[in-house]
Amino acid sequence: MVFFACGALILVGCAIGVVVDQRHLRERGETATAVVAEARELRRGVRVTLRMTTPRGAVVRADLVDPPADLPEPGDRLTVRYDPADPGKAYRTDYQDSLAGPVALVALGVLPGLLYGWYLRRTWGHWRDQAEDWRHRRPVPRLGVRQDPFPHRARRS
Repeated sequence: MVFFACGALILVGCAIGVVVDQRHLRERGETATAVVAEARELRRGVRVTLRMTTPRGAVVRADLVDPPADLPEPGDRLTVRYDPADPGKAYRTDYQDSLAGPVALVALGVLPGLLYGWYLRRTWGHWRDQAEDWRHRRPVPRLGVRQDPFPHRARRS
């Protein structure tokens, strides 16, 4: 139970972090013109490395987080938006942030917790009875013998 709760909190925290990062980029991001230094296809997707000069005059290499569908050629110019605090990542100016990723993280974090809570609610009597048997040093059933998961309920015939 503790692992599910910790996992759920971690995933919800990641989702909140993604939303905060997106908002931060929208509010404080700066626009710059970048030149494609390298563009190549990998096994999983595309990697585009950019070289750009910030408005403050610093030359920065950045990875394009959301590369376009058609792979740009080295030397092509792109207008990108970046976070001055983390100039190593750049986004296209037409980049639309969505809540699909954070919502999926929240669902992945909360759904297993809810399912496990439902399971515990359904089997709580069984777990309580086992704990009481152990506490009062009653004999424990032998290994390999199938136990009735709900011994306190009357059997139907």
